[in-house]
Amino acid sequence: MAGGRAKGKGKGEGDAMVSGGGPGALAHLVETKDGEWEELLPNLFLMAPEQELKLKLKDQMSESVRIRREIEPKVEEKEDLRSVANAFVHQREEIVKLLNALIDEGAEWRFSSTDLAVAKMKQMDDLTASIDVSASQYVSAAVEMMATDAKSFATFSWVDVSQKLETKLIAFDVANVLLCVSLSYMVLASKVSTGRVGASQSKKGGCHIPFARYAYDLLRKSSGMLSYLASLHSKMGIDALLDVKWRDCTEIGILCLEGISTADAQSIAITNAVRKGSSAGLIASLAFSSSDLLTKEQNSAKGNSLKKWKLYSQYKSDMLRALGYCYQGMSLLQDEEGGKARRCT
Repeated sequence: MAGGRAKGKGKGEGDAMVSGGGPGALAHLVETKDGEWEELLPNLFLMAPEQELKLKLKDQMSESVRIRREIEPKVEEKEDLRSVANAFVHQREEIVKLLNALIDEGAEWRFSSTDLAVAKMKQMDDLTASIDVSASQYVSAAVEMMATDAKSFATFSWVDVSQKLETKLIAFDVANVLLCVSLSYMVLASKVSTGRVGASQSKKGGCHIPFARYAYDLLRKSSGMLSYLASLHSKMGIDALLDVKWRDCTEIGILCLEGISTADAQSIAITNAVRKGSSAGLIASLAFSSSDLLTKEQNSAKGNSLKKWKLYSQYKSDMLRALGYCYQGMSLLQDEEGGKARRCT
């Protein structure tokens, strides 16, 4: 799914979301080595857009009921439209239900044993896999709905930058649903990164290595979903629906979040590279490339509607750049180039 791009029409849109190229084998499915549960990865800080996610999903179960009641009388005597409309409403109800379940089930990450921690990751794997499939089916149903006269039969309401917006255009609903999927993976990754196993670990800082791998995979999934959503903007004209250029589901907002999700995943990889004793030059290169990615998205993000996204992006960029200079200096010192190393301070 990660990095997938939409191709074709109809059901192909949803299929592209889950069949696109990804980062390869999932890191957290790699067999855990002896001692990795006892070892902690230090200094991990991931963005947790939990408040924004809960605000967006707060009334969506009741919204789905309202949408069904609004559509049903208009398609009751139109058999060709009724099946398409019913499929769309059903898939919308399912994805909203699963997203709320993810918020509830993924809240607590404290375990008395590694077996319980592994079982929890398996449970969340199954739930996120169901969300991936449901999101694909929802997008397919939405695309079919947009191709019929039923495309304007319902009003969709979402909280966007703390303001409630309403429109009859399904593309706006698609953008917000997929954004919620991405945000839910980011929230879960943050929860996982602070997880603890065993009473002796409860007051220690850092992240267990298996949890760090799982958080990395969740962030890559989020980044891939955001990349797919960005690709839909030009096809569905989502930005044209909004009265300003900077909102959380506009292309600029999506790209900013994609940069954050990717950089957070990279920060886990960088911290793990430090733990494994990788070369200073490699660590510096990873840090600089991640910082540059965030700087690029910051420059595109005009306006003040989403200060949290932008402030976090700036913080993460500065932190990664400082880390890059640190390890660049260490690399130069190893090459006995003390004069150049001084410039990294």
